[in-house]
Amino acid sequence: VDYALYAGISENLVKDANLYKIYLSHDNEIFVDYERLPEILKKIKEKNALLAVHAEDKNCIRRQGKNLEEYEKNNPIECEMKAVKKIMEINEEIGAMMHICHVTSSRIAEILLKNGISFGITLHHILLSYKSKFKIEAMGKVNPPLRSEEERKKLFTMVMKGKIPLLESDHAPHAIEEKKNFENAKPGMPGVDALFPVMLYFVKSEKIRLKNLMKMVAENPARVTRINKGSCLLYTSPSPRDLSTSRM
Repeated sequence: VDYALYAGISENLVKDANLYKIYLSHDNEIFVDYERLPEILKKIKEKNALLAVHAEDKNCIRRQGKNLEEYEKNNPIECEMKAVKKIMEINEEIGAMMHICHVTSSRIAEILLKNGISFGITLHHILLSYKSKFKIEAMGKVNPPLRSEEERKKLFTMVMKGKIPLLESDHAPHAIEEKKNFENAKPGMPGVDALFPVMLYFVKSEKIRLKNLMKMVAENPARVTRINKGSCLLYTSPSPRDLSTSRM
């Protein structure tokens, strides 16, 4: 299995890494303030590295709510939009390579496409909304939150048309005990084992073209993470007639 690892940025950049990740949401120890972004982005540019960003504005979000709909209301798309626009503005003159993780809005996706910035969309954000039913509701508690059915459908359509660069799992499993009380539940859900099989179902259902899926799950992720893999020529089996007339 080919893989690459992000180095989390807190105080300093790791000297020999070429992939880094930060949170603008202050959810963990790799949080970076807007004030430090110019310094970080310049170092990323100097190293010819890539910066992956969890883009939610820390001053906008409120990690509160008694259910999925309330949680989304307290952490709306606007918080995501604000963080994305801010880092784009700061990076405009610097020109460092960036990837925006788990985008949940079609509006943000269109802005990033227009500006040629890499981004990903998760399986759960195209299949689930805050109206979805769970055995334990906190199983659907993720950051950024599950959005409305309308927004989910827009993202689903973009993915099926092959319009987005990457599909991401944002794999973050938790024990059942950690999900029983919604308000105190840790955010995140599993996804790495489901993403490809589920997407192959949509290929079989002729909702998405195989070549588009391969770009989103292999070619573009390999390009972003600098793994020398990811693209191939699709092989078409010869017909029985071709075999019978071919020279051995």
